[in-house]
Amino acid sequence: MLAICPYCGAEFEIPQGVPIATCPYCGTSIKVETGEHFKEHYLFRVNYDYNAAYEKLLAVVSREVGSPKDLSTSSAPTGGTLYFIPLYVFHIDLKAMHGRGKVSEEVEDVATLASKDVPVPIPEGYKFPVRGRLYFDPKVVKGGKYLSPLIDPEKALQLVESPFRDKVMKEALLETGSKLIKIESHSEFIGLAHYPFWEVKYSYKGEEYRGYIDACDGTVVYAEYPKSLEVRVLASTLALLASSLLGGLLTAMLGLRVSPLEGLIGGLLTSLPALIITLRRGIGERGLYELKVEEIGITEEIR
Repeated sequence: MLAICPYCGAEFEIPQGVPIATCPYCGTSIKVETGEHFKEHYLFRVNYDYNAAYEKLLAVVSREVGSPKDLSTSSAPTGGTLYFIPLYVFHIDLKAMHGRGKVSEEVEDVATLASKDVPVPIPEGYKFPVRGRLYFDPKVVKGGKYLSPLIDPEKALQLVESPFRDKVMKEALLETGSKLIKIESHSEFIGLAHYPFWEVKYSYKGEEYRGYIDACDGTVVYAEYPKSLEVRVLASTLALLASSLLGGLLTAMLGLRVSPLEGLIGGLLTSLPALIITLRRGIGERGLYELKVEEIGITEEIR
C-alpha cells in the first residue's frame, strides 16, 4: 500500500497490518486508516554527532584485548548512517485486588521496540528511556533514515504487560496467601517515539569495520575491530598446545602403554588437521564487541 506524506509529499510503502506508518524521508507519522498526521509522536535528541560517535567507538574497541596498539592513530572514519528506530511508549498501571482491597501494584512508563526488523544489532534487554523525549517536529529533525513501526500497539502492550502482571500476582500471593486475586489493568498506549542510533564505518590498513552507537547517550552496543597478528598467532598456538596436551592425557587415561611424550606427540598429530583450520581462521579473524546489558546503567540526565 502506497501512502503520501502530508508534510514532504513523498510516496512510501506502508506494511500491511500496522495502524501507524512513518515517512522514511522526513519522519512524519500518519494514521494508516485515515492518512491523518499522528500527533502522539516523539523524538529523542541526537546528543552525539557522527564525529563524537566515532570517538566513542574507538575508545571502546581500543580497550579490547587483541586490538592493535596503533588502532586510534591508524584508523579513519569512512562513513555513517543515522537510524531512527521506532519505539512504543506505554504507561503500565496494574493493580492486584483481593476482595475490595488493593494488595499490590505496578505503575511505570516503558518504551519498547515497535519493530523486530531493525538494522541495528540492539542487545536483548536493552532498556530504552522514557524521559527526555520531545514532540516530533519535521521542521527541526536531524537527517537520517526513519523506520516505520511493524508491530500492532495492542499486541505490543500485551507483551510488555506480561512480566509486570507476573510480578504483581506473585507479590499479591505472598501478601495474602490466597489465589482469589484479580488483576485490574489501566495501562495505556502513550505514543510512538523515534530513537537515534549511529552506524559508523571506519578503515584500518585497508579493511573496513563498523560499529553501532546509541546517539542519545553514546553507548556502543556493537563493534567490529581488527586483531593484532601477535595476539591471533598466540591464541592459535595456545589452542594447539592445549589440544595436544588433552590428547596426551586422554591417551594416558585410556591405559595405553605410551610415555607422556609419546602421548603428547600422538595428541598433537591427531588434532593437527582441525587445529590447522583453527589457525587459519584465527589469523583472518576480526574482533567483535557486543554490549552486555547487565553491566551498564542508565544515564540519569537522559533516561
